[in-house]
Amino acid sequence: MRALGRFVGAALLLVGLAGPAWADPLPKLAIDADHVTVSGISSGAYMANQFHVAHSARVDGAGLVAGGLYGCAVSTVINDKVMATASRALAHCMRQSVFLESADRFVGIARQLERAGAIDALAGLRGDRVYLFTGEADTVVGAKVVRTAAEALGTLGVTTTLVSSLQGTPGAGAKAGHAFLTPDRGNAACSDEKSPFFNACRYDQAEAILKVLYGPSLAPPAPALSGRLLRFDQSAYVRGGKAIKASLWDEGLVYVPADCATGAACRLHIAFHGCKQSDQVLGPAEKFWDLAGYNSWADTNHIVVLYPQARAIGATEGFPLTAINPEGCWNWWGYGLDGKFLGREGLQISAVNAMINALAGR
Repeated sequence: MRALGRFVGAALLLVGLAGPAWADPLPKLAIDADHVTVSGISSGAYMANQFHVAHSARVDGAGLVAGGLYGCAVSTVINDKVMATASRALAHCMRQSVFLESADRFVGIARQLERAGAIDALAGLRGDRVYLFTGEADTVVGAKVVRTAAEALGTLGVTTTLVSSLQGTPGAGAKAGHAFLTPDRGNAACSDEKSPFFNACRYDQAEAILKVLYGPSLAPPAPALSGRLLRFDQSAYVRGGKAIKASLWDEGLVYVPADCATGAACRLHIAFHGCKQSDQVLGPAEKFWDLAGYNSWADTNHIVVLYPQARAIGATEGFPLTAINPEGCWNWWGYGLDGKFLGREGLQISAVNAMINALAGR
């Protein structure tokens, strides 16, 4: 979607429109950077869990849809780095997860990285809340992967809510495919597994996630948005100053409700899209930040929503084979030879953490 104009300072966020606009750098807001929540679907679920574990001191909980097992593609841990491969990701972490090990192995990976100082102390996870979802008709990421993620998190002291069926949910649709679920937007069939990977299932997944993370007493969603969706340059938050080096798209987005723009104390939620769902890839009428439904809930509940964007990198762009990411996935199998992708120093995790600090004025 084309930019609607350039903003100078946070005061201009007051304009009551919902369309995106340029904002560079990120606005400084009264958010609590030490109590953040995250969520994601598919590769975004992996990224959300990675970020939660790496920064458990500042993240209070996560929503993981169709993915998320920490270290799933890792074969070896060497000090503060890991070795992971796409082949292992395909064999262990997707639908045919027959080779997937027990939850204890992945808890062990986290504990090794904790001892190496690559992630925050795992004690920070205790009492955190995590929503996990696996669709009954999901043919991309198997239920075993999501259930193992729930077991591993439970071992680390997390309170998990695992949803595997929409049956019994009032008004819910058919069995869900590999997609983020909405009440009435996206693909018409709940079991679909095609672009934009949003399915109309008569189930508000954004609501379900946010109520696990923030409690059931959220205010109803806004019928019309009061805030602004701002674009920003992601390169400013990447070590070395080049977003493409971290397989990040040029622009990220942040939704700022009107009250948050005028100085109200607000919370921060980070939503990670899945593969083939970045702003770079999806058309103007099917954007992740629009279809997911977070913004209407954020608008009435003092929540700023950050939408970082991964980048699709093809084989013709001059990068080595290890850096190819043709579907714009988040890094959960170590592409780009980033051996620290699971920890605080990972290129993508450190960039998103820098975005949090910028929003909080740190």
